Amino acid sequence: MRKYNTTKDDFEIIESDLNSQDLANEREIYWIAFYDSYHNGYNSTPGGQTGSYCLGEKSHFAKLSEEDVINIRRIRYTKKYQRSEIWELYKEQISESAFGKVWNYESWKHVLPELDSEELRIFYKQLRKNAKGDKNGRSKFTNEEVYELRVLFYVDAIPFQKLLEKYGKGVNRTSLQKLLYGKNYKEVAMPEKSEKWRKENKHPLPEEIQELRNIIKHINIWNTMTRYNNFSDEELSKLISEKQAYINKLWEEATLPWQDYVEEVNKTNIWEMEVELNNRRVPILRDADEFEQECRETYKSFKQSCKFHCIMSSDGSGYYGTATQISDIPVSPRAFANDMERKDFKYVYWFNK
Repeated sequence: MRKYNTTKDDFEIIESDLNSQDLANEREIYWIAFYDSYHNGYNSTPGGQTGSYCLGEKSHFAKLSEEDVINIRRIRYTKKYQRSEIWELYKEQISESAFGKVWNYESWKHVLPELDSEELRIFYKQLRKNAKGDKNGRSKFTNEEVYELRVLFYVDAIPFQKLLEKYGKGVNRTSLQKLLYGKNYKEVAMPEKSEKWRKENKHPLPEEIQELRNIIKHINIWNTMTRYNNFSDEELSKLISEKQAYINKLWEEATLPWQDYVEEVNKTNIWEMEVELNNRRVPILRDADEFEQECRETYKSFKQSCKFHCIMSSDGSGYYGTATQISDIPVSPRAFANDMERKDFKYVYWFNK
């Protein structure tokens, strides 16, 4: 009706009072043959029990047996498998879209309807939404196709626009970019970028990227370390006390979820102020005793532990020192992790709780 713009005024009843489905099917076949409307009209089937609306195996469009559908419905009911995994067993018989209709009870509705429920439909909808790669219900490519596309882009250096024109059917520009850049399909390997690709895309080599990162890192460290240069010791101490009072209040009230509490503490930048104040202090040294000597670590060893979060502030306390003496200046594992430690010592005396 949509195709030929027909309306209800274009129809007339040619026979009625058919009191059974079998009789209605028989008369439908008769009238379609009488008007030859299957070959020269609007009918898309010969009618009756040979039509696409017949139930199950009686439809000449049926791709599965009733036994197949029963097995599919029982598997679906277990909630153990993705739709795409079960389709792999039947893909020689039925297309993925047609299988989806069987899976979702859009066809073969008469087979085991008691195994379908709204709760089950929501479960599989969420499962497909959360699935990764080609198991995701919205996926346009298989994992193999994604890898081939990435090879074309990064190894063969095929321009993005050409890939979009050739393979972007049904996929927008942003989606294809995310696919190629690894923002989605993260489980699919990224091929090594060829020299041709780097040259045409003016992309730096890995060692050049690392050098840029180091430069940016040192700029950030410098900005942090010079942020409080204009504050006097007294002003910094007062600011630290105010921030600490705020943090203590949050802790005592205990109204924030843990993650929100941590974010609030980080926003105060209190650790940066404490590092700055400690870095200004003139150390007082004393000889380390035998026990303290056993707790001594080199800067290199201590820093590595801090960077890998093997040592954190909550684990204990420590002080700067020399090979034989310990100072009264406390160390901050976070400062070491961010390359903001004092440079006038070579050792740390660390005491775990």
